[in-house]
Amino acid sequence: MLTKKISPRPAGPLYHAALILLILHVGSLYADTAAAVDTARVADSPAALDSLTALNGDDGGGLPAVLVVRRNIVADKARIVSPEIRSVLSGDAVTYEIEPKLPVDSVKLFVRHSQTLADTLGVFTSPPFRAVWDCSKVPDQDQLHLQFGYILYSGDSLVVTSPPLPHRYVLDRGRKPSKKVYEVKQLDIMGAFNIRAGWTVREDDEGVAAPASFEIDGDWSKWEGVEGQDIGDIAHFRMLWTGARLFFIIRVKDSSITPLDFVGLHLDMNRERGRFQDINHRNLRFNPISRSRSYTVELTSDGFVHADSVNMAVSEEIRWNAAFDPDGRGYTIEVSLPFVVLADIVYAPGRFGFDVTVMNVDRVSKNINGIDTIIETSSFYSWAGSGRFDRYNPRHWGTARVVQTAAWLKNLFFIVIGLSVLAFLAFMAQMMVAERRKDGLDFELPRKGGLAEAVVECIENGLPDTKFCLEDVLKSVGAREDEVVSAIQKSHDSTFDRLLEFKRLKHSQKLMRDSSLDIEKIAGLCGFVSVDAYRKSYKALMNVDPDVSRTAALDKIREDAEEKRRDDEDDD
Repeated sequence: MLTKKISPRPAGPLYHAALILLILHVGSLYADTAAAVDTARVADSPAALDSLTALNGDDGGGLPAVLVVRRNIVADKARIVSPEIRSVLSGDAVTYEIEPKLPVDSVKLFVRHSQTLADTLGVFTSPPFRAVWDCSKVPDQDQLHLQFGYILYSGDSLVVTSPPLPHRYVLDRGRKPSKKVYEVKQLDIMGAFNIRAGWTVREDDEGVAAPASFEIDGDWSKWEGVEGQDIGDIAHFRMLWTGARLFFIIRVKDSSITPLDFVGLHLDMNRERGRFQDINHRNLRFNPISRSRSYTVELTSDGFVHADSVNMAVSEEIRWNAAFDPDGRGYTIEVSLPFVVLADIVYAPGRFGFDVTVMNVDRVSKNINGIDTIIETSSFYSWAGSGRFDRYNPRHWGTARVVQTAAWLKNLFFIVIGLSVLAFLAFMAQMMVAERRKDGLDFELPRKGGLAEAVVECIENGLPDTKFCLEDVLKSVGAREDEVVSAIQKSHDSTFDRLLEFKRLKHSQKLMRDSSLDIEKIAGLCGFVSVDAYRKSYKALMNVDPDVSRTAALDKIREDAEEKRRDDEDDD
């Protein structure tokens, strides 16, 4: 390599003095601007660019002034007017409008979708800041992949960009719910599994048969004899359940396993089949050469919050492992999940919604024009038929039907036990009556339905009365205070005040299904002295704002009606 050395020319005193003054001037200028704001020195609004071009130093030095632009990423500087939060978008065009909460020179509107794409709708300099998004060529999007956003340009020095805003909207053009069903059989002594391959059975802490020395090791041979289902030609999965856990295994064909490959297990244990996920839904992701991840959110009136406590509980309680085919043609993932962390349940429900998805990402090195280039291709698969960008929409998931082994025999056993207990109680009651009459004591048969039922009926009739109290119940049922308090404690394990509050809240949930009633009216009909008192009581007991519950109830009614209408059309 040839190099050329250049020697600097000697400089005189005048040159050095001018250089020192120049350095002091620039240092002072940068110090002042850095103290004013702590952000990047970039101007990307039209007004800022014009100002930066026009500004020049007037101190004779001919130095351009430095314009510092503050960049804020916040979600509270504008209100999204349309579409309303928690909207299910079903057309090919959507009106998007915002109202800035600060003076602006211009506004840019855009929509993020399909994980990596963003459609810019335009830049607007005066209200209304409104545009129409043409989504006719955009595939359906779930609440995670569809995000409306904006950029606000205010003056020459402030740019506000909205952060990602997921869990607010869903794009669903009315695709019918999945009709796929999978029967999850029970794991017990009777079997439907391969005992010789390593399943041994004991009774767990709840007295339910469960695997004793069973290890989650990805060994597919343990599952021989268990019926499963295919996911296209890429994978095959199987499930079993015990009194406390759900077991899942999947074998995936993949000759090139990368860090981006994963298996998704999506669960709707209450089978709500809504288009939005909430606190009762679980999304689990398993990477064969990395780690697992649990993702659950809680929807709020203006967005969402991460359900960190739920995700942490799932991560702590889940057991899973991966195994790889010796011939390098694929991998197996095996999972054990306790029901208690999947929803507010401790035992397997009769049916629940679920889907199993597979993401296969392959990387191939190719020489293009003499340059080694990594080519990445991805393929998505879903058992229930979900799309890649609407896989978090529970409405499109399939159904798991929980099947008990020898259910008829167990039911017969419980019926016999129940009849025996009833016969014993009846015998004891007759003995007590006979003994009281023998001793000459007055015996009064209990009122119809019992005292506790009479108290509950009185409470339910008095719910709209804000001044309703225990004295009203005593007058109505004709009993002493200690009798009423004891009856409530024995039948409901509660005090009178707590029972009254609970009945008012449950009644409010029924009224939420009436779209003509607002929250204020519902609070009054249930006997709350104010809306604030109702909200505080509801959130303390239900752990969610009543507005969110009401929106979910009305959405469920509309979805059920739409589903019935479609079913009727299919029948025709």
